[in-house]
Amino acid sequence: MGKYNELAVLYEVSPRLIELREPRELARQVLDWAMSMIEASSGVLVQEKKHGIFEVLACRGDEKLARSCLGGVHSLLVNSVRQGKSEIVNNAMEDYRVTTDKANGEGGKPVLSGLLCAPILDLGGAESVSGAVLLFHSRAQEYTARDIKLLQCLACQTGMALQNNRRGRKLCL
Repeated sequence: MGKYNELAVLYEVSPRLIELREPRELARQVLDWAMSMIEASSGVLVQEKKHGIFEVLACRGDEKLARSCLGGVHSLLVNSVRQGKSEIVNNAMEDYRVTTDKANGEGGKPVLSGLLCAPILDLGGAESVSGAVLLFHSRAQEYTARDIKLLQCLACQTGMALQNNRRGRKLCL
């Protein structure tokens, strides 16, 4: 996707996210946008429920890959959310934060080659939201700074939309 198309998608995102009231629907749409701009085998959007415990709001692509890899990258995910720092991992099986027994498939074959993780930042207050958007690739893929910046933009807008939706639901009650 060219720069102009990426900018057009990012420009469209905010108003469309505001229209989406259901968190799972919003998460699915964010993953669709992310995977249209960044090559990935699968994607997951998670929201933190308790300290270090995440709920999957949506999966896209190879869901089996996404769910098996999620357990293998738990420490990376927790650190990314805690520190508010995005991560690029281009050789997952050699990264100490990836638990290889959980990121391997049948017969011990690696199923995870690379990943991107962008935290959905805690925006403070009683309606705080935290979580992350993760993209996984099962074959060699060199993710770049451009890829993580795009994912960070989507994660930031997602955090604001989730928080606004939560506030809106409270007002309606």
